[in-house]
Amino acid sequence: MSVDSAPPHEAALVKAGRRAGRLAGRHKVITAVVVAFVVAAIAVSLVTSGSGGSPAASQPAAPGFTLTALGDSGQHISLSQYRGKPLIVNFWASWCDPCQQETPLLASWYKQQHGHVILVGLDENDNTANALKFAHAKGVSYPVGVDPALAAANAYGVVALPQTFFLNAQHRIVDRVYGAVTEADLAKGVRLMDARKICPDETLVWRYLADGKPSIATFADMFRYLMIRETALCWVDTDLVCLKRPGFAKEAYIYGRQADAVSTLLVNNAVLKLPPSDPALAELVATAEAAADADGRWGALGPFLLTPVLEKHGLYGRALDPQVCYPVEPEQFWKPFLPAFRDEVAETVEGATFLHLWSEAIRWSGYDFSTCPPAGSYLYERFAKVGALPRFACVSDEDEVRRLMGKAIADCERRAAET
Repeated sequence: MSVDSAPPHEAALVKAGRRAGRLAGRHKVITAVVVAFVVAAIAVSLVTSGSGGSPAASQPAAPGFTLTALGDSGQHISLSQYRGKPLIVNFWASWCDPCQQETPLLASWYKQQHGHVILVGLDENDNTANALKFAHAKGVSYPVGVDPALAAANAYGVVALPQTFFLNAQHRIVDRVYGAVTEADLAKGVRLMDARKICPDETLVWRYLADGKPSIATFADMFRYLMIRETALCWVDTDLVCLKRPGFAKEAYIYGRQADAVSTLLVNNAVLKLPPSDPALAELVATAEAAADADGRWGALGPFLLTPVLEKHGLYGRALDPQVCYPVEPEQFWKPFLPAFRDEVAETVEGATFLHLWSEAIRWSGYDFSTCPPAGSYLYERFAKVGALPRFACVSDEDEVRRLMGKAIADCERRAAET
């Protein structure tokens, strides 16, 4: 069947498939580290967790402490008084430079929680008068214990400030932040789960192929279908920037069409939720499981599978508009990186819930993920807003970004000139 004679929807799949094939041909080794991170964010990594162990081994018990309350020698702050409740323990001091920015963030965030979250500060090796003055100036209203001899700090292995520990209701340490926390740290709400409960066969990680090479991304396509069936949760790739709280979070069906140079007909699976009992999900799982050890094209178990399955089961019409999750086309992945397009990107994502960064296109360009996009770019300002800039090794040079992404920029400008 030729593209011209196919129905519009199928023609879009054929054209998109050809485009994916061209991309794969230029990039023989396609890795998907960001998609692998999605699996790790949802679960303990299949690759690194091994076949043994227990949740307790990866979540050590938090050491107990009982300390005098800052500003009230007659009161004490202890871990045991919060028995059965999750809490956050923050180690700080008035003499700590990073704490100057972190403490006001914690104080403001704590007040916004209206008592729904327990936060305890531990003041380390500090002058009491200075600590009281600091806490008052920064707006601290959560309880603070004084640890002049570093007893609690030593028990927790804290050798530099600040550090923050996230404890579950059993007071096991489920997360630890070295250095100043950010809004992203406080809002992430990530809970580690054992991926083997969803996919017991660890060998499958390397048995899903794309263009002749093991593909973590293709495995992740299969894994997300299994995860949705087993947990009824919504899958979200980690190369999406959440711009606002999703208004559709409680919906039973969540997925969106993507816009690209071919059409707006493909449904992307970067954001995906289906009822566990839906026949469409059963077909996705069965097809994906059968694809182990069989070489396929890039995206064969992703949009190129999801789209026709949804159409077959009468679910295609439920897809969200591309503007909701995929406001920037994959061919224009470079625009959020360049200061000259800052205003255009801001206008493009107006009203969107997510901004998909199209991480594989970024990776193919050779961009170093440890470097922050150039100052003045949309992404730089977005990362600055959530306090994430310190997480990068350095800030990228705009000229270098243009050099790395030059071909993609030229291709996009050529297509624009032809239309």
